[in-house]
Amino acid sequence: MITKTVALAGIITSGLLAYGIYTLANKNITIADLNTNPSPDNRLPEYLPDNAEELQNLRKIVTELETTVNDNTNYQRQLEEDIYQLEQTLLAISKQLDSPKMSTNPIELSTQPPNHNSDITLKRDSTKESLLAYGFSDEQIKLLSNQQDQLELDKLYLRDKAIRENWINSPRYTDEHNKLSEENNVRHNLGDDRYDQYLFATGEDNRILIEEVMQGSAAEQIGLQTGDTIISYNDKRIFSWLEIRSATLKGETDEIVSIVIERDKQRHQLSIPRGPLGIRLNMTRVEPNLGY
Repeated sequence: MITKTVALAGIITSGLLAYGIYTLANKNITIADLNTNPSPDNRLPEYLPDNAEELQNLRKIVTELETTVNDNTNYQRQLEEDIYQLEQTLLAISKQLDSPKMSTNPIELSTQPPNHNSDITLKRDSTKESLLAYGFSDEQIKLLSNQQDQLELDKLYLRDKAIRENWINSPRYTDEHNKLSEENNVRHNLGDDRYDQYLFATGEDNRILIEEVMQGSAAEQIGLQTGDTIISYNDKRIFSWLEIRSATLKGETDEIVSIVIERDKQRHQLSIPRGPLGIRLNMTRVEPNLGY
């Protein structure tokens, strides 16, 4: 898609250049005249189309081109984030494969087919018990479960439609996917602290773990260390790597913002210039401590 945009830009630029040369030729004005006599009377804009309709068409083409470029910029950012997420997933899988807990002994493998329905029931019962332990009522748990199921269904239908209509890899898909999450937002309904408990109780990761700090990076300069977990960035709670990536891209580059990290069960607030942190991240699950 980006290649098509570049080609389109080249075609339009060539067209505009050809039009300009044609107009200058008809008015007996040469490039040499413009260079040797750059008076207000010989400035190029005065020799643009006299026809208002043609000028409007050119403006429309430029506007459409700008929109296409902006869409592809957003799409490129989304691709970069998707690639980063895949890298983190591969890293996690690699660690699991290297874990000594995994056995390749065929004697230990069950010959009975797994009972998936039983596993799902046990998981839901366990999740319900965990949520009850954090003070969620039966009614809240049922509502949250229905809300989450509906969100997953909506995302499946959206993906199916995007694949069938061939816009799965477009900015439109990203925008509509994000819109679904915003409209059915468990976090917004619960608030950050309760959402933190909800993630932990349902077995989901709720912290960003710093696995490595790059030398010379902004993170190193403010003292971030391997093993720190990120709690918030610019006064906004962070629960996923996508949120921290999105937050660093917003605002003005080098704008000083706050970052709160947790180290040895103690929270520390630091200041950092907005932009790349220079850290390698992973997701982890930490029991919330609301006593801070």
